[in-house]
Amino acid sequence: LSFCHNISLSLSLVAFPFGFRQLIHSELLLLSRLLVHILSPLIHFDQYLLTMPLPSNQLTASPDMCAHCFDHLLFSLNGHSSEYSDNHHLSTTPQTPTITSSVTPSFPNEKTPLFVTWEKFSHSQKEYQLRGCIGTFSKPKLHEGLSTYATIAAFQDSRFSPIQFEEVKLLKCSINLLVNFEWANDVFDWEPGTHGIHIFFRHPVMGRDCSATYLPSVMSDMNWGHNDALSSLYRKAGWKGEITKKLMQQTRLERYQSSKCELTYEEYVEKYQNGRQGLSTGKMS
Repeated sequence: LSFCHNISLSLSLVAFPFGFRQLIHSELLLLSRLLVHILSPLIHFDQYLLTMPLPSNQLTASPDMCAHCFDHLLFSLNGHSSEYSDNHHLSTTPQTPTITSSVTPSFPNEKTPLFVTWEKFSHSQKEYQLRGCIGTFSKPKLHEGLSTYATIAAFQDSRFSPIQFEEVKLLKCSINLLVNFEWANDVFDWEPGTHGIHIFFRHPVMGRDCSATYLPSVMSDMNWGHNDALSSLYRKAGWKGEITKKLMQQTRLERYQSSKCELTYEEYVEKYQNGRQGLSTGKMS
């Protein structure tokens, strides 16, 4: 509009006949009005887009998800099916809340890769120690995926004996929802403390495909850099020989991040008895 006005003003200063100048001015005025009619919706739409929040398809781990895992662990330890119904009851002990009705998860039931970790507090070490960790890079629906891998991690992690009822009061549950997957340029193309890593390679002797992963928190907890983490990860994947430059060049590494949340058993009891009010959002790791 300013452009049309400036043209009209410039023409008024030129020595054209008055009638011609008036005709040009009228035509430019009509043009400016036409432009307003055409562009106004686009301008408003553009302003609308700028003020809209960006869409987010990324799930965030929450304590509710950890509580969901504790629910299924307790149901399993009491000999019940992990499916909820109004007839499910837990035996009452000083450390175990009584669940007398169905509990409907409040978090979304989206599909996502996930890991469930159980840790047990050691009085001698004064810290939580790994008690079971199982997950999947496929994308199960979150409700079923958490309940499934909570019980698998508790009872079927081959590194540990199944969790017993008397251990529950010492447990902490951690949930990792895996996000932002991307292929690295090489095995060193990732940031400790930020990325989880998943390596794929062919066994130099047996010829079979090997793979293993560490969640982002592993490198932070162990205070590992690239070399320590990769050395341990190759061993975890099944390679006990020398980690050569050729092997690393033939390895593909996928890096990812995770949304993580933790909940201790004491927190679970407290939040449950309060109707699970005030549960906050997890943190990115």
